Amino acid sequence: MITSFSSLYGYIKCDLYRYQTQLSLVAFLRSWFISGFRYTFL
Repeated sequence: MITSFSSLYGYIKCDLYRYQTQLSLVAFLRSWFISGFRYTFL
């Protein structure tokens, strides 16, 4: 359950790592064009 911003941030980091296998701004921008990641993020 998401109860704070830090737990939300943790979930987003986990999804980003699942899609790109790295945690960086470039990886986030690349993932933004993947509809599944964008759906999960929003």
